Amino acid sequence: MIIKVSDMRDPDNIRAIEDIGVDWIGFNFNPLSERYVASPPSYLPKYAKRIGVFKETSIEEIIAHIEKFQLDGIQLDGQETTGFCHLLRKGIIQKGLSPFIIKRIDIFRQSDIRQVIGYEKYCNYFQLEVQCHTQEKTSFYNEGITHYPINTPFLISGGITPNSKKMFNTIHHPAWIGINIDYHFEIAPGIKDVTLIEHFIQPKNVFSTNEILTI
Repeated sequence: MIIKVSDMRDPDNIRAIEDIGVDWIGFNFNPLSERYVASPPSYLPKYAKRIGVFKETSIEEIIAHIEKFQLDGIQLDGQETTGFCHLLRKGIIQKGLSPFIIKRIDIFRQSDIRQVIGYEKYCNYFQLEVQCHTQEKTSFYNEGITHYPINTPFLISGGITPNSKKMFNTIHHPAWIGINIDYHFEIAPGIKDVTLIEHFIQPKNVFSTNEILTI
């Protein structure tokens, strides 16, 4: 089970979160966000994969960040089209770079899950950002997720709190490989509660018995 922690920027906090065994650490490159990372922190992950999160960003700027932060993966959080993803992948390859691509898909209703179709040609993973209300969210985890129409691995995000662990016990899908933890585990914008996250993610196998897929 992949554990991704988003919106990190403090070097000591990054090191502490990496030390408890998370797999991916995200950096927010949206200048409008209060968790924006303007320059590389004095400590960047050595073992956890570095994920750059972008929203409506040019291909040239994304590539510049890949090189500057030595990113292992990039996540697209905006309205990026399949055509944009195609050109981005092409630009990355031309530069001799090899980060994987994650496309975030906002889920407000069950039918939104079909938005992934077409992107699978250019994206290695999806992050399903479940935006619906609590009751509908539980229904989506229990039933809606079974309608995921492709084989590309996905992570789940959106409103995951320290009390959400039991909700994941009902998910059984071969393409589900992880979760994304964000502001619900913060003590200040961009600063994560290390003890809270450590308690939440251990043991990792409580989330699923699925084997982790690799790209």
